[in-house]
Amino acid sequence: MGSIKEWLPKAKEDYEKARHLMDIESAKDPISEPFKSRYKAASILNQLKEDLDSFHDSYSEENPLNCAQLISLLIKIDLGINSMETEEYGIGEKYLTSALTLIDNLYADNQSLVLFKCIILNQLAYLWCSRGEYETAVQLLTQAESAYFSWSVFEDRNEQTIGLMDAFDLNPLESCRNGNAVDAVEKTHTQTLYFLAQAYEKLDKGDKSAEYCKRTLKRQYESKDFDAIDWSLHTATLSQYFAAKNDFLTAKHLIACARFVLKHHISNFGDEDERLKRAKADVARICVKYCLMLLEASQNKTIASESESGLETEPFLLNDNEVYTMQNTMKSSSVENFDQARTVFLQAQSWLNEAKDYYVLDEHASDNVECVQDSSKLYRLLSHFETDSDRKYKMLKRRANLLENLLKEINADYFLNQSRQMTFELGEIYSEMTDIKIVETNDKSDAELVMLVKKVNGLIFKAIKYFNSFIDSFRDKTVKELPSTFENEIVRPMMVAYFSIGRLYSKLYTSEPKDQIKNWNACEQYYKKVVAYIERNPSQKELVREELTLVEEMLQLIPGKLALLLNSTTE
Repeated sequence: MGSIKEWLPKAKEDYEKARHLMDIESAKDPISEPFKSRYKAASILNQLKEDLDSFHDSYSEENPLNCAQLISLLIKIDLGINSMETEEYGIGEKYLTSALTLIDNLYADNQSLVLFKCIILNQLAYLWCSRGEYETAVQLLTQAESAYFSWSVFEDRNEQTIGLMDAFDLNPLESCRNGNAVDAVEKTHTQTLYFLAQAYEKLDKGDKSAEYCKRTLKRQYESKDFDAIDWSLHTATLSQYFAAKNDFLTAKHLIACARFVLKHHISNFGDEDERLKRAKADVARICVKYCLMLLEASQNKTIASESESGLETEPFLLNDNEVYTMQNTMKSSSVENFDQARTVFLQAQSWLNEAKDYYVLDEHASDNVECVQDSSKLYRLLSHFETDSDRKYKMLKRRANLLENLLKEINADYFLNQSRQMTFELGEIYSEMTDIKIVETNDKSDAELVMLVKKVNGLIFKAIKYFNSFIDSFRDKTVKELPSTFENEIVRPMMVAYFSIGRLYSKLYTSEPKDQIKNWNACEQYYKKVVAYIERNPSQKELVREELTLVEEMLQLIPGKLALLLNSTTE
């Protein structure tokens, strides 16, 4: 073999073949031979590794940034990555660790190889994440972050940052003066931030994860190297984290950024592009979730002040006037009255209609069901701010119609969880409607009272029907019996259903004492179901302590009520 100078062009060509096999051809490999191209690439890389042994004189301690040393380093990195992709994780780890040791020993204070170092650290972190060792991954990624920060203040970084292909130049430091490697370093650092966001999420460090998500998204946008649809969805999704923390100012800014990018960075997509249509619908749904969370937080008085928002001290994701205009159309401070709530409600309804235009029931049943449930929730939250009982009743009626119509359209067995949610909600809705109508009986004439009492009883029976439907959905299909013990998350809804049915029976209007006795007996039986369940499952008592206390108090009063009614029938 000739000199290394003569060997370099062929080596570069072979290396590029190996990279093509790894990056392009491997995606086309058949299922029967999933690693065919990667094994070919490994063979080429190993041959290059053997060839390098012939040029041991080219390794220079005086000039460690020589092409032989750098090619050796590059081959170790690629063999490590390739081994991980062929599921030989232990071998991959050895190659990458060896490469990292080489850098630490020979180039500890040299900023020129920051790209090589960060790639190695990212890949090792990815490996440890796949093993579930997220703390180790964070340590590696933090090293990569520190290496980047040191490089970022390196004055000669534009002229002395060596790229991967610069290794195949006889004088790598001369080759890298065009600054091509700088963009690669920036892109690799963005990947570091992305991995940190994922690792912190796995460690349940939500604030850190969200911060790294924001930094990743900002860098992706500024690099102009991003998929507009993915970027918008990730940004809109991140807004939900901040909305859940009641930081609505940050949340609405992120939503505005997502909408802005979907509006101005989609030239590669046609209006009928399926991915684009779905993305717009998904962002619209996230906007609806924002409104729901804002109304709920306002109801609970838990909204963070704008001075507590992350935007007070941190840079905006996108600094653009149109983004600010978009976000300013969305309320982020606490909703204080019905007019403000109605504005949020109407805005949410507009976004909900946009989402439902795409998520039609016939093609996207699950998503359509969720949209209808969100619509019902919007009415429920709006009604909190309504003081007029007649208008509140109409909102409840609208909710009932939405859910009942949907239940008629879907397969209850296929959408079991959603059907349970809706039947329970309908029980609650008709109970609330009952309470409103009962209040109206206080100032009605006898003729009006007859009609109103009939209305109240009709509402009560509907509420009972839906609560019973919820309970029956848990019965065994064969023996038709309920389980003796429910999962913890089911206990409270089930006991509330029993309690509500008992309460509803006690409110039925009838002039006949015998019927009143029958209703109070039914009330007592449902209350006793709550007590009996907790006696069988005492470990779940804390889950329904409030309801259980009320039930026990009522069970003490019911015998006296029944005694009075019995006396009235014998007189």
